[in-house]
Amino acid sequence: MNEIEPSFLGKERDSVLRFIRECVSSRPEQGERASDTQMTELLDQYLGAAVVTGSAAVAGPAHLVKHVYPGIDAPAVRSVRDCLLAANTPLPVLQEIKEYHQRIAGTSGSHAERRVATAVYFAAIASALVFQQQRMTSYSDGALREALGKLLAKSWLAPELKALLEKATAVLPA
Repeated sequence: MNEIEPSFLGKERDSVLRFIRECVSSRPEQGERASDTQMTELLDQYLGAAVVTGSAAVAGPAHLVKHVYPGIDAPAVRSVRDCLLAANTPLPVLQEIKEYHQRIAGTSGSHAERRVATAVYFAAIASALVFQQQRMTSYSDGALREALGKLLAKSWLAPELKALLEKATAVLPA
């Protein structure tokens, strides 16, 4: 794991906490509160989405394209869920998933979408940590552990994502 230079820690912690507060802990607009069932269904939609073929991650080298399209001539694509949970997902694919969901978390007008996109964002970071022992974030270990802990407390989080986030928490240095 890469160490973060101490000069960045103060700014990073503030931005991490602001991001978490906005996307995970913020109060929904009046009349926008989603039930756990609705949140679970929305998360399932996000996880079931196909990895976009026009993205920078899959427009590159052939091995990345073949990961998303296992049989390059076949029309089948891999879902976000499949990419997050597969040990052989290339880091650029996880990076693209992370960045796409970070944009949604930062721009969506829907509180529920921001929360779900944040969960997928952190799941991409967790996947890189667990399966490739790579850091895809500048968050400190403590800030990342805090964010993962807040997400693990969400009752609407899919069991397979909970397991992934728990594994990522376990590999973070104490």
